[in-house]
Amino acid sequence: MGILKAALRVSLQFHQRPVALLEGADRVLPALRTPDMYATLALLHFDGSTQAEYALAGHVPIPALSPSQPRHGSARHGAIPLGSDSRGRYASQRVSYSRVMCS
Repeated sequence: MGILKAALRVSLQFHQRPVALLEGADRVLPALRTPDMYATLALLHFDGSTQAEYALAGHVPIPALSPSQPRHGSARHGAIPLGSDSRGRYASQRVSYSRVMCS
């Protein structure tokens, strides 16, 4: 986990998008782990708009709840876990969200 966090923090310094973050970590991790190690990850990128970009790497779907929709949903489109294949291909998707202010 420490290796993954360090790899992601370095990539964040260069303002990389979620897919680039996952692909970069996937290239680095195989050389730094034992054969039985891998990581699943869910990334959310908020840019100040009413949409967030998300990407998954073998992670379970992200739960979603929208005040305008009465039922729960989830953000899904997973891929393989990080570190299991250095040729992993990841995708991102944008979803709408609304900020809820608490007083």
